[in-house]
Amino acid sequence: MKCPWIALVFCLGSSIASAQTSVPEQPKPAETIIHPKIGSIEFSGSLRTRLEDWNFFDAGVPRDGEYSFSHHLLRFAVSQKKDQFDWQIETAVAFLAGMPNNAIAPAPVGQMGFGATYFAANNGDQSVAGIFVKQAFLRFWSDSRRTSARFGRFEFIEGQENEQKNATLAFLKRERIGSRLIGNFGFSAVGRSFDGVEAKYDDGRQNITVMGGRATRGVFQVDGIGELDVDAVYAGYTRQARIHDNPGEWRLFGMYYHDGRTGSLTTKTDNRPLAVRAADHDNIRIGTIGANYLQTVKSGGMTADIVLWGALQYGAWGILDQRAYAVDAEFGAQATEIPWKPWVRAGYSYFSGDNDPADYTNRTFFLPLGTPRIYARFPFYNPMNTQDAFGQLILRPHKKLSLRFEGHGLRLADHKDLWYSGGGAFQKKSFGIAGRPSGGSSSLASVVDAGVDWNVHPQLAISGYYAHAIGGAVIQNNFPDRKDADYAYLELLYRF
Repeated sequence: MKCPWIALVFCLGSSIASAQTSVPEQPKPAETIIHPKIGSIEFSGSLRTRLEDWNFFDAGVPRDGEYSFSHHLLRFAVSQKKDQFDWQIETAVAFLAGMPNNAIAPAPVGQMGFGATYFAANNGDQSVAGIFVKQAFLRFWSDSRRTSARFGRFEFIEGQENEQKNATLAFLKRERIGSRLIGNFGFSAVGRSFDGVEAKYDDGRQNITVMGGRATRGVFQVDGIGELDVDAVYAGYTRQARIHDNPGEWRLFGMYYHDGRTGSLTTKTDNRPLAVRAADHDNIRIGTIGANYLQTVKSGGMTADIVLWGALQYGAWGILDQRAYAVDAEFGAQATEIPWKPWVRAGYSYFSGDNDPADYTNRTFFLPLGTPRIYARFPFYNPMNTQDAFGQLILRPHKKLSLRFEGHGLRLADHKDLWYSGGGAFQKKSFGIAGRPSGGSSSLASVVDAGVDWNVHPQLAISGYYAHAIGGAVIQNNFPDRKDADYAYLELLYRF
């Protein structure tokens, strides 16, 4: 690690990886900010600055996976709320500085960390900036405020269509349910929006949401103004549930994904030989259906929780049939009446992989437009073709301070498939998912991480994060000179 600021991360301790990942009962800073107004027109914004430090695995090639860089995102919004409509126009300025120019190696090594990804996505510039319209929408409300329709450009996160008043369930929805299939990729320097329409009904007990939109550019590319030939249609039904006055929630959901980018720069990433994939110019058309269930049970000074999530995929992966599935099961217990309110959680997820690159079916569960970093906090992988057994400890020594520790045991779901990374389509000149060969092995890595989230005051939050990965046989097959890797960052978020 080269960066002197990394010492601050260790001093801060361990826990939440970003300002988005606060634990239950933690106040949301934005709720107490008084925004300036002219009449009924309101002005608001935020500035996020993050310093990242990478020490990637080493393949013994003349490239350097050890580097530091920074990125900054300024968002400024103008909005107005009326009884039967509201609107918002938000611009964003993304600036990246000090990206590495020597962290990309020939396949299968490829890009070594996010710094290399930002560098490649922005035409090989080490420092680059972009300004674009992040959101611009008009929303109409019924007299009862139960029904709404939104048109234009907006951010959308599936799994979070309704507001959950219970703090524990709200955390689980945000951290363990939302953004699996569709998300705003808020962790990246730019993020993702959609141009489309959203209709919603919510009476407090149940929520019905339908969204159709075209994904914008962005995520790693600072030019986020244009659209991609990538479409998403989503429908979800969420209903509150109670067991003896213990709150819970379940959801049924379905999504259709279409990717019409078929050029040579967006060759599909899967376990077929390159020549076969390059000749496949058919579109990707995938349907995903699934359900999730969350439940809390309070007894004395303890609150237990359960999270169940599962999905099936079908459709066309280019010229191949798509048939895949994924499941996730998690359990937790939180002591709410003792100091630091320790919350222990554990779980296991399985995202199917493909066992035969020569047949006519792709069995790798595909992540369409989600935010994989939420579920792969050290983002050298994503959940595709992955088994993940994890444990988690969350502590709150102070109402403004949250600590989080995690450990993950990672294996490939199928050793005949690839080690995948990436978060899906974000530009016209790359597919958005990368894959490295397994070498016939299944053991991917063991990961431990720690982070801290400190809400200094309602407008300022500081976050720190550190992770260490010990590579298994899959990583050693690709990076024989160093199987270990480290990742850390320090982030400041100011809201105004």
